[in-house]
Amino acid sequence: MPRRLPALSAAVAFTLLLSGCAEPSGAGQPVGQQVLGQWGDDEASSPWLRFDEGGVLTGSDGCNWLSGEWSVEDGRIEAPAIVRTEMWCEDTTQWLEGLHSMEVHGDELVVFDADGERLGSLPRDGE
Repeated sequence: MPRRLPALSAAVAFTLLLSGCAEPSGAGQPVGQQVLGQWGDDEASSPWLRFDEGGVLTGSDGCNWLSGEWSVEDGRIEAPAIVRTEMWCEDTTQWLEGLHSMEVHGDELVVFDADGERLGSLPRDGE
């Protein structure tokens, strides 16, 4: 048994080394699992979205609150019927207003409008 200890220690060290080379969080999981959680900062004037299990979507464009349902179709997150408040806010860019679908690219959520045009992106968990 004592002769196996160095080999076992080396195997554990090698495994830990490889874990540092892992793919971005969520990679290899279904899109519906990758998107769960929060994207962007939930500070007063920052856009953010939160995806909960069961298909509930909440968020803010930095001024107005957003709410609706989301689903996955052909590898893309769809949210075609989002409701939002309509307050006027100074000094905010309300680019999430056109939100229709999204894609997860590593630790980035890319947002598209109904025509498939890229509107912007949000980092995972406000990173």
